[in-house]
Amino acid sequence: MKSIIALTDFTPAADNATHYAAKLCKELGAPLSLLHVYQIPITMSDMPVIMVSAEELKNNADNGLMRVKEELINNYPDLEISTTSRIGDVADEVNEMTKEANPLAVVLGRNNYSGLERALFGSTAISLIRGFKFPVITVPENTTFKNFKSVVLATDLQNIDATPVDAMKSLFQDFPISLHILHVADEKDEPKDANPLLSKLQSLNPQFHLVQNSDVTKGIEEFVEKIDASLLLVLPHHHKWFDSLFTKQHSKDIIRHINIPVLTIAD
Repeated sequence: MKSIIALTDFTPAADNATHYAAKLCKELGAPLSLLHVYQIPITMSDMPVIMVSAEELKNNADNGLMRVKEELINNYPDLEISTTSRIGDVADEVNEMTKEANPLAVVLGRNNYSGLERALFGSTAISLIRGFKFPVITVPENTTFKNFKSVVLATDLQNIDATPVDAMKSLFQDFPISLHILHVADEKDEPKDANPLLSKLQSLNPQFHLVQNSDVTKGIEEFVEKIDASLLLVLPHHHKWFDSLFTKQHSKDIIRHINIPVLTIAD
C-alpha cells in the first residue's frame, strides 16, 4: 500500500495538515510518513558563522517529529506512522523522498505566514509542482478533513491528453465522489468542446459546468462555495493557465480565500 507523506515545519498550519493527512490515511487504509526538512542557520558578517550545530538541529527535528507522531497516535491509535528528518532544501528533499517512497500523495499546510506556503508557492513553486509525479494536497489552517464527496476540477480544456486519469482514479477510488469539471470563460471567449475530457474521465462520472466570468479565480471561488466542494483540483500541465492561478498576483484569491484543500496532480 502506498503511503501518504505529510510535510511539517511544526507550525499550527502544518499540525492541522498532519491531522488531515492522518484522517485521509484512515479512509484509505494507508500508512502515514511524517517528513521535516531543516537547514543549518548561518549569520553573515565578515565571515559566515554557523549558529546551531547540525547535531542539535537533527535532535530538535527528531524530537519535534516524535511529538507530532505521539499526538497523532493518541487520536488515531491504529494508524501506522513513520518519521523522517532531512537536512537540505525543502523541494530537493521532498523530491528525493517521493522517488524513494512513491507516495499516493503529499500533504502540507498553508497560511499567510507558513514557511511551507513559501516553499510551495514561492519563486520555485510552479516548477516544483510540475516536476513532482504525484498528487500534492495543500490544506488551509482551519480546514478539517471531509471525504472527497464533491471534487471540482478547474480546467482551461487544453492539453486534455495529458490529464492524469490513473492518478485521479487511485486517489478517488475509495470515495463515492461527485466530480465537477469547471471551465471559467469570459463571455467574449470562443466556446470550447468539453466532450473529449468528459470521455476521458467517464469512469468517474463527471459533470460539466461552464461559468462565465472575466476573472477566472473569482469564478472558481464562487462555484466552489456554491456546491460546497470538498476539494479543488488543478492540473499543472495546463501551463499558462496554471501560471496565472499561482503567480503572486492571483494566489491571494485562490490560496487564501478558498477554504478547502487544493490538489495538484502532475501528468
